[in-house]
Amino acid sequence: MGDTPLTETNDPPSRPEHTVLVVDDERGARDALRMILEPHFRVLTADTGELALETLKREPISVMTLDLRMPGLSGPETLLKIREINSDLEVVIVTAYASYGETMRALRLRAFDLVAKPFESGAVLKTIRRAAERYESRRRASSYEALEGLTSRLIESIRGLSESESQSLSQNGKVTLDQIRAQAQNLLRRLTGDVGRG
Repeated sequence: MGDTPLTETNDPPSRPEHTVLVVDDERGARDALRMILEPHFRVLTADTGELALETLKREPISVMTLDLRMPGLSGPETLLKIREINSDLEVVIVTAYASYGETMRALRLRAFDLVAKPFESGAVLKTIRRAAERYESRRRASSYEALEGLTSRLIESIRGLSESESQSLSQNGKVTLDQIRAQAQNLLRRLTGDVGRG
């Protein structure tokens, strides 16, 4: 008996779920962060706050690393403008020159965390992963809230539901699709006078 040959798949490599935008005026810092993050995330870079803002307008970004001291728009000024474009973006401040005032301003603008330069690659990766998880968690919560609102409006729009049926369907938002389907079938039978044949 011969060995069974291994088959290769032609599936494309999986695309990273999150995109990280690295914003730093120092090329060495941008390149170092790119090398650390690229095996785990899609990474884009910008050397100015202005370029970061342009990138945010055209790319879906989950997490941004942001230097505090840059020519042109400073880190805090960039962060303030970022919040106008994307209030859910997680921002990790990566800087060597953080004054207490700058740090407090960045944190008031909802920066996720601060990493000091020179940074340790494992610590940076861990912080970015936590930020991406928080972004994902917020995105899911937002989607769930939208779905919950849609479900409530749908339940309210169904004519012929008794108050107890309506409450049963909408209680705590923990209704399964099978429960809604069963309630709809019961309602249809009641509306068509077919209660005896269930």
